[in-house]
Amino acid sequence: FVLMMFAECSYANFNDGNYLAKDMFEQEKSDNDNSKNMFSVGNYSGYITGVADTTAGIIWCPLSNVTIGQITKIVSKYLTNNPEKLHLSADYLVEEALKSAFPCKK
Repeated sequence: FVLMMFAECSYANFNDGNYLAKDMFEQEKSDNDNSKNMFSVGNYSGYITGVADTTAGIIWCPLSNVTIGQITKIVSKYLTNNPEKLHLSADYLVEEALKSAFPCKK
């Protein structure tokens, strides 16, 4: 019973925009840079893909031919242009970036 009380207080948003931006910088390093952290690169793209897949058609409405490369660039631009929001949850920031680029028609 005691453990169940603590379980209700758990918080699902483990990553904020600062964490996502750190991985974004690794993504943006040139392909010829051997110091690129491949884990961070994969984490960045994978995180965005996961949020995009779970919210497509609900939060944002993608065009049929949009690529993960385009989506990643849209999120990168959003993070770069909105540094004051990096304290917010990473999933929220990805959703906002995609919603602003691909709004759903009402």
